[in-house]
Amino acid sequence: MLNETAARKFYSLEVSSLLVGRIPRLNLYIRREEDPEPILFRSASVPLTPQQAQELAANNIHHLWLPERDYEVYQRFLAQFLPILILDPNLPVRAKCSITYDYSIQAMRQAFDSNDTRQVIETSKDMLKHVIAVLFSDERATHNFIALASTDYALFSHSVNVCLFGMALARRALGISEETAMEEFGPGLLLHDLGKLRIPREILVKEGKLTLEERQLIKTHPETGLEMIRDFMTVTPEVESIILHHHERLDGSGYPFGLNGKYISTHARICAIVDIFDAISTDRPFQKRKSTFETFQVMRQELSNRIDEKLLNEFILLFQSPDE
Repeated sequence: MLNETAARKFYSLEVSSLLVGRIPRLNLYIRREEDPEPILFRSASVPLTPQQAQELAANNIHHLWLPERDYEVYQRFLAQFLPILILDPNLPVRAKCSITYDYSIQAMRQAFDSNDTRQVIETSKDMLKHVIAVLFSDERATHNFIALASTDYALFSHSVNVCLFGMALARRALGISEETAMEEFGPGLLLHDLGKLRIPREILVKEGKLTLEERQLIKTHPETGLEMIRDFMTVTPEVESIILHHHERLDGSGYPFGLNGKYISTHARICAIVDIFDAISTDRPFQKRKSTFETFQVMRQELSNRIDEKLLNEFILLFQSPDE
């Protein structure tokens, strides 16, 4: 999560990720309601111990903050040691999810900012390995990833959220394996909006109503995205369906081909549900986000004949507390 102030940028860090005891020395800040921006809590010269991190978590302090320079150090650390961290039996699942989500968000941010299709695809392959390893390692991982999902819309964070939600839904509804997640779901879910890199940013972030021409241009992104991906990787039929058909609707009202239900794969139906959910429940230039409950209300009431109701019900169940 990013917090921008006039003075500098701060990035949030889950306290649970500090329990591992391997994190590099960092300047850690704490945020109080009465302060305009985070204040120094522990300098890099006096590192926080795992025991002290446990005490913070016990006192319901779940986030500390890093200034931009320290956050870059933290990201380099994750890039090198993430495969080791997510296999550490002493690291809580919450921490594994936190560092994996954090790494994924920043890696995809850099990849999308590069506007280089090859870099986006290579980064996505690396990211998917880590996410799938954590998601399938523990039943509690889904709930933790859901809690971590960013509510500030950006193309890179939306892509990560849709990927996580979609694989979790496919695992619950279809019982997919890690191998199936990697081959049939992950690449399509993560890269479903890749074609938007070819659409002018001013159109994507426009606050007012889009013109007819702008709407038509946005509707080209599924086909454009598939063309971009085919240049750099082999695309399975399932991945192709996700990318090409995630905006198709069961009643034939979607795009780009106006397919009706019998022509829309389960893979694309899953992507449609999680794509809509993330679009409604995140803050965007032209709309304020709705709560999870409000989002599901909209999806049930306004999209009942357009999306797969059985899959939607399974998706809603993912948001129940593990104790329920």
